[in-house]
Amino acid sequence: MNRSEFLIDQRKCAESDDLTNIKLFVLGESQMAAFEAVVNAPEPANDKLVALMNKKSVFE
Repeated sequence: MNRSEFLIDQRKCAESDDLTNIKLFVLGESQMAAFEAVVNAPEPANDKLVALMNKKSVFE
């Protein structure tokens, strides 16, 4: 396992631990509506990301 793989694996473990520590969200109706609006909102346009995704890969 190289350093990058190790770091990614450790981050995944930490994220998993963080998620298992969350027990309960208590939200009122307005708070839940606001939360859902943020979660369901489309991502803003990102020209740099589009350019990167359209760029030919070094592996192609």
